[in-house]
Amino acid sequence: RILTLCETARKQAKEPVLRWPERLIGVVVPDSQIASGSDPGVQGLSLLKGLLLLSGMYEDRSPVAFALEGGPGNVTSLAFSRNRTRALVFPLAHVDGTSVWSEDEEVMIWEAVKKLVENPDVPKVAQNGAAYDWFTLAWTYGITVRGYAHDTMQAWWELFPELSKSLATQVSLLTRWPFYKPDKEEGGGLKFASDL
Repeated sequence: RILTLCETARKQAKEPVLRWPERLIGVVVPDSQIASGSDPGVQGLSLLKGLLLLSGMYEDRSPVAFALEGGPGNVTSLAFSRNRTRALVFPLAHVDGTSVWSEDEEVMIWEAVKKLVENPDVPKVAQNGAAYDWFTLAWTYGITVRGYAHDTMQAWWELFPELSKSLATQVSLLTRWPFYKPDKEEGGGLKFASDL
C-alpha cells in the first residue's frame, strides 16, 4: 500500500496543477438561512429537500456512511453519504448550544434518521461507529443501528496497527485531500497528532 501511495505522489508531482477531488456537500438549513456561499462545493438545502434525500437513502438500500459530531446528550450535527463525492449534513446546534431547528423540525429529522439507521437492509459504514456514534444514538435517542457493515477505523487498525487510527491520518494517506486537522498545542509546544 505504501508503494501505491508513493507512486500516486510521484504522478501528481508531474502535474502542473494540483487537482482537488470533486465534492458537493449539501448542508440542510432553515429556509431563511439558505444562501449561496463562496465555496462551490457546499450547497444550502431546505429541510424538505434534506429529508427527501435522506428518505432516498432509505429506499435505495445502497451502503450509507454515517457520522455524528458531539456526544451523548449533545449531538451537534449528522452527516450521511452514499459515495465519495457527495454528502448530506444536518447541523443541529449552533456554537452557543441553541438548536438550529424548531422542536417540530428536529423531531422530523430524528424520525427520518431513525428510519434510515434502524433499517437492516441499508448497510452502514462509519469511522469508530460501534464505539461512539452508535452508542451515542442508542444512549441519547433510543435509536439502535441495524445493518452495521463496516468500521473504517477498525479496518485501518487491523491493516496498519503501527499508525494512528484517526480519520485525519487516513484522509491524508488514502485520498488526495491534504492533512486537514491542525496539530494540538500542549504546554507551549506543538504536539503532533501522531503522538496523541
